[in-house]
Amino acid sequence: MLDPTSLPAHLAALDAAWETYLEQLRAADSRRRTALRAYQEAYATAYVRADVAKSAESLRKQIATGQTLDAAAELEKWESEVRFLRDQLRALGERTNIARSLYSGIKGATT
Repeated sequence: MLDPTSLPAHLAALDAAWETYLEQLRAADSRRRTALRAYQEAYATAYVRADVAKSAESLRKQIATGQTLDAAAELEKWESEVRFLRDQLRALGERTNIARSLYSGIKGATT
């Protein structure tokens, strides 16, 4: 529970949390990009090496999809992590704005 005396410390803690989330987002996005490249390479390789006639386009796609499920799952994991961290940053922004408004109101009421 926030009270007027703990609000400045709470606001400072919220401000400090930005760096942590931004670093986590940077790292997750880097892993997402690595997973995307790995998936694209694996899919292309599986597609080109599919042991069917080159004219069997849909079959080649299905074979490539089946052979790259792990890479696709890894990519989805990191895309999800990036979305989660972006949501966390948005929520942190809202909490920071609320805390700043409260602090401003308290300062105005005491002066």
